Amino acid sequence: PDEPTRVRLRLQFVALQFRLIWALYLAYGAGLAVTGWRALRRRESFPHGVLLALWTFGAVFCVRSLTRSDEPHLDSIIPPACLLVVHAAWLGWERLSRRFGSGAAALRLSGGWSWAVALALVALWVLLLGTDLWLPVSRRGGHAIEALDGRIEVHNPRQSELVNEIVRRLRLTDPDARILDLSASPGYAFLAGRRGYGALDIVMPGTFLDEAERLEHFDRVRADPPAMVIWPRKPFDNDLHKAVQLTAPELVAWVQEHYQRWGPKGRSDRYLMGPRGQLPPDGFEGALDSSLPRARVPQK
Repeated sequence: PDEPTRVRLRLQFVALQFRLIWALYLAYGAGLAVTGWRALRRRESFPHGVLLALWTFGAVFCVRSLTRSDEPHLDSIIPPACLLVVHAAWLGWERLSRRFGSGAAALRLSGGWSWAVALALVALWVLLLGTDLWLPVSRRGGHAIEALDGRIEVHNPRQSELVNEIVRRLRLTDPDARILDLSASPGYAFLAGRRGYGALDIVMPGTFLDEAERLEHFDRVRADPPAMVIWPRKPFDNDLHKAVQLTAPELVAWVQEHYQRWGPKGRSDRYLMGPRGQLPPDGFEGALDSSLPRARVPQK
């Protein structure tokens, strides 16, 4: 780390995990393949079925998560990776114990010392991940999210204000109204107690398997127009090639034709939009703006 602080150490370890976890799964994959090949040649049953199932489960998460290089996606694969780390530590410890034979030294090694090593590994994990850094209230939060009845506090006051502001405005719609979220964050509609459009609420790269699915979703939205639309001010992952204009061009063109921006203005990376020619509901407190910035996206 360029600075000797726990926060910098944690960030460096996070970056390192993106390499180490690949190495862990590749090593276990090679070991399981060799074991399977030997069992097949000897016409024996495969001896590590549970381990293979765990490796497969973790490997699927590995492929899905490590292509997204941010820490929350890394966190989702930590549980199966932890189990493999524990298994690897146990294998190493077992082999080390065997070297001492069957005497008192081996008994001591497999007894109290094994607990000491286990606790040391947990302490090292906590140190490198900085888990304890989140124990002080000042790090955990302090700014309650009203949309969650104040049960969740966040450290960033701006984040709390924006969530509360957007949810409050969505709740001004009819209780049975639908919300179209084009920002890949359908949690807003859920927090506001409003409905989306089913399984395809997140309109992002990979949502639609083919053109038929994309057009079916478009028809579903047109048949039951949303009371409000959440429009992103920047493309998904901040990558122009992942902009919603390329993911769902027909839907975007229809929204731009029939909806106008209501707000928030200048405070969020998302706009709320309502039907053109219609005023925002009472209490919305947002500037009416019929213009909508059209993102410059590459052509298909």
